[in-house]
Amino acid sequence: MNFRIVFMGSQDFSVPALEILAESGCRIEAVVTRPDRPAGRGRRLRPTPVKAAATTRGLRCLDPASVKSPELRAEVEKIHPDFIVVAAYGGILPGTLLRLSRRGCLGVHPSLLPFYRGANPIRWALVQGETQTGVTIFELAEGIDTGRIILQQAESILPADDFGSLSARLAKTGAELLATALRLFASEKVVLSAQSGPASEAPMFSRENEKLDWSLPAEKVNNWIRGLSPSPGAYAFFQGKRLKILSARAVPGPRNPEPGLILESHPEGKSTRVACGGGFLDLVKVQLEGGKPVLIQDFLRGHPLKPGERLGES
Repeated sequence: MNFRIVFMGSQDFSVPALEILAESGCRIEAVVTRPDRPAGRGRRLRPTPVKAAATTRGLRCLDPASVKSPELRAEVEKIHPDFIVVAAYGGILPGTLLRLSRRGCLGVHPSLLPFYRGANPIRWALVQGETQTGVTIFELAEGIDTGRIILQQAESILPADDFGSLSARLAKTGAELLATALRLFASEKVVLSAQSGPASEAPMFSRENEKLDWSLPAEKVNNWIRGLSPSPGAYAFFQGKRLKILSARAVPGPRNPEPGLILESHPEGKSTRVACGGGFLDLVKVQLEGGKPVLIQDFLRGHPLKPGERLGES
């Protein structure tokens, strides 16, 4: 495949797609990604995962402040690519940019469209307790993930999956599906079909979404934890500090009158049980504000969680 490609992506999810394009014989004329951002305790500027991967391969990178910038449009217009490929870029492409590719713009989206259109399909699938999701390769159009479908592949969501594990698996599936789609274009065998069925949305998460609501049933609390782990992490307050719950187990049980109450805490038994609106949550891995992620038994050695204390909202 000798297609001229402009690749647009920013997140870890995007990297396998970029790498498979680079290894497939396509000519990646430019990689467009989000600008460097402050990160870590020192708040030093850090490139996106895509920029880091592209730089390692010696690919040309563009990091415009806005996807609508005239400068970006001029650069892409000069390239006159066969395809613009977009995978977790982090912005909605304007029609003026979409129309600059000769054969279309292809999106790699981690859901079975039209389910979970939007910025956070993986997180919302986990939060909603779905048992199946997938990847869609589709033709970008003006609108949010509304274009015609080229290929789809379903993927089971495992009970142990969190955002990190599911995202990594879907990224690999998406890269392989993208390569298949380009081979179909090369052989003129592509069939595009309109999206059908009810649509659902997967909007951005806010900081408020990260706060655990202990009044929910344990299974739902655990789903929020899975959707936000390993980063940014769902949290509750413990002794005035944020305590991120990175991994837990839901235990069925009756409705509890005091959600958030610590019922049991045994360092030797490696467990801490918290009351939910229905059932219980056994904490497995936590991270106290300013600290590192640790298993609950290691956390309890320095920070005893006593029965009768509460994991609260502030």
